[in-house]
Amino acid sequence: MVDGGLWANNSSIAALTEAVSAFEKSVDHIRVLSIGSGHARNMFAKRRRWGLLTGWGSEKLVFYTLMLQSQASTAMAKLLLKDRYLRLNPEVTTWELDDTKHLGTTRALADRDFTDNSSVLLDHIRGVAP
Repeated sequence: MVDGGLWANNSSIAALTEAVSAFEKSVDHIRVLSIGSGHARNMFAKRRRWGLLTGWGSEKLVFYTLMLQSQASTAMAKLLLKDRYLRLNPEVTTWELDDTKHLGTTRALADRDFTDNSSVLLDHIRGVAP
């Protein structure tokens, strides 16, 4: 068993593929709203070491894997959907796997993103080009 986050942390491209193949929809008729759970801009805020064991190994390698998959999915979806793709994914200072101590912060970020992007969200849902 593999956690979905390892291969589809951002499932935008998987959802797009499913819509095109299973529901026989044209890419031109699909709009995607992708809502992420947050991303850390800089995982190496305190020190920059780049070796496998000292810099990006172990836990950081997992974070990079998740981040790169998400970025790749976003890039592919944007290439195919252009302005019919919208991703909201707040920036966080740190992110820990399986840690519930940030749930309050996560909720506050979601509220802020919704408030700050409400007109963009409504336009996206209505199909209005930016």
